[in-house]
Amino acid sequence: MFVSEIDVKIQTLRRQRHLTQAELGKRLGISKSIISAYERGVNLPPYETLVAIADIFNVSTDYLLRTTKGHTLSVEGLSPSQVDAVNNIIQEFLRTNASSGEKDG
Repeated sequence: MFVSEIDVKIQTLRRQRHLTQAELGKRLGISKSIISAYERGVNLPPYETLVAIADIFNVSTDYLLRTTKGHTLSVEGLSPSQVDAVNNIIQEFLRTNASSGEKDG
């Protein structure tokens, strides 16, 4: 199994969306057996497939590849100035938490 547990993440995301391996394979243009191999940790998806999987499930490739359970925030549909504002707010929260020693779990 790949260190990031990408196999488990793909299977979990697929099941949460109530997709069969065949349905996911069809959306990706690959066979059910290839999806099965990804989910069993036998093969890793190539870059293009990894990006397509992330798009289908509306997650980041970082989420699929990382071992930590970090949070992601979609800024799709926001203007560049709105994205900057969101980033500024996040940075301010991080500075505030760091200076106060506060950690939110």
